[in-house]
Amino acid sequence: MMTEKMNICLISDFFYPKLGGVEMHIYSLASCLIQQGHKVIVITHSYECDSNKNNNRHGKDNEHGKDNGKGDGNGKRTGVRYLPGPLKVYYCPFLPMVDQDCLPTFSTTFPLLRHIWIREQIQIVHAHQATSTLANESMVYASEMGLASVYTDHSLFGINDDLASVILNKVLMATLCNAHAIICVSHTCRENFIMRTRTDPSIVHAIPNAIDADKFTPINTGISNTISDSHNDRDMESHNDTSCSDNSTGVTGSSNVKDRIKIVVISRLVYRKGVDLLVGIIPAICHMHPHVDFIIGGDGPKKLILDQMVERERLQDRVEFLGSVPHVKVRDILTRGHFFLNCSLTESFCIAILEAASCGLFVVSTRVGGVPEVLPSDMIRMGEANVEDMTRVLKEAIEEKIVIEVKKVKRKRKEVVVGLQSGPESEYISESKQEIVVISSTFDPVKAHERIRGMYSWHNVATKTVDVYRHILEKNKKGKESWSVSSSTLFSSSSASPSCGLLQRLARYKSVGPLAGYIVCMIAISLHLFVKCIDWWQPRELIDVVPDLKPDPFVRERDTETHAMPCHAMREKGFFFKKTACTAPTAARKRADDDGKK
Repeated sequence: MMTEKMNICLISDFFYPKLGGVEMHIYSLASCLIQQGHKVIVITHSYECDSNKNNNRHGKDNEHGKDNGKGDGNGKRTGVRYLPGPLKVYYCPFLPMVDQDCLPTFSTTFPLLRHIWIREQIQIVHAHQATSTLANESMVYASEMGLASVYTDHSLFGINDDLASVILNKVLMATLCNAHAIICVSHTCRENFIMRTRTDPSIVHAIPNAIDADKFTPINTGISNTISDSHNDRDMESHNDTSCSDNSTGVTGSSNVKDRIKIVVISRLVYRKGVDLLVGIIPAICHMHPHVDFIIGGDGPKKLILDQMVERERLQDRVEFLGSVPHVKVRDILTRGHFFLNCSLTESFCIAILEAASCGLFVVSTRVGGVPEVLPSDMIRMGEANVEDMTRVLKEAIEEKIVIEVKKVKRKRKEVVVGLQSGPESEYISESKQEIVVISSTFDPVKAHERIRGMYSWHNVATKTVDVYRHILEKNKKGKESWSVSSSTLFSSSSASPSCGLLQRLARYKSVGPLAGYIVCMIAISLHLFVKCIDWWQPRELIDVVPDLKPDPFVRERDTETHAMPCHAMREKGFFFKKTACTAPTAARKRADDDGKK
């Protein structure tokens, strides 16, 4: 079994400071790969940022550790930044077009990507997300440069449902026909990908997502789930301003004492997330169960119809809108609830469900995509993607997992009666009976958390991904050994993989379609000539190889906040540059070395 270190590049248009499922997947995977001893870099495009925030927290730093203490002049995140790990991130000055996607050119981004890959001695290019222009282009560039290429698909798309699906599937067929391996985040996603791209199933792997269970823990595990209505504060209005310490987990969260049944919804408020279903589900459940409230986190264009529903049904005191929720605060929101409601119309793998289950919430979700693969049947209830069935399933879950009891208790109160004018004071004790609603849950959050911890971890995801890397590297190595140079000397590129020359790549491109195949072949030939020009203009020998970063083995504590870290802060955290000689020095350095020897 191979144990040597691999140099890996994760590339996508979607990365921090934007936060989402793909972004967290890339960061978590990169962190675990670094912990396993591999070199990992991330390439994305520049991002527009809040300049004031950058000035206060993120200085503009460069690769040599200089920090001027100021943000970029235009409020952009551009250049080389470092995240805890240390993880080097290249924010390339590429032009974003729509939804943070780069403008597709299939040529202009190549010189910089080639320079970075040679500079970092990259062996494997791992692209993420079908809608990422940078990811699709990098797969084509990797095949031209002879690098191993891996692609991860995170979403479900239609086969021939509309024009957008047809175009996207054709683009994937063209850019991934020379890929060495494909990874899908669920078995449903794998089947969907094979059907719409006609990819060889033998190279398509299913590796589920995961979460960091230490960041999503139930609160105060020693406190009972019994909840009294005598401490009614109407959905804990002060929760966002106050929190109590949870010594058992090392994180802060709200108190485990809740006065009502809370149903939490955290998602982007868009059509694909089933917001239209929420408009019908919320009023029905509120009318059936007077002790149920909803907490909705997230923002999006569909928030307006939720606001209109709340106004129409007069549910202002039972539906709380939190707006956009930072990922670091998701756990605090989840621990306020008993149930997590997911109404997505399509999901390849819903990480939000895992996060909620890890926090001890019972999950109610639509039965779509890869959702049935995520949790065991005793931790989730699923229904069809319509208002009637989801209302029924949620109602049954509340009646099954929640026990509501009304108890009458006697309360004693000491009162002081002051006499008229200067008369004597008298004291007496009054008794009154009060009804208290006691809500208890039969779902154990601690056991749920432990089960999620045992089923999902990013370490396992990274281990399976490394197995895929090793397999394709061994396969390429065997292909090089059996390669005959005389078979295609004219058409093979000096930088292309020996096992896949230009003619073989053109044959694969032609299989895209009768007309599209010829168009892709013309683009591939022009790109091949462009690569030859870049090889002549910028020879490999003139590109320095950067030294690797290595974490200090004596420093165990790491700052887990996902923001760029200036180089001086990295030194304070215990990071330092690994002192290794450059294997490809420039001509000037060679002359300097020769002069030194003389």
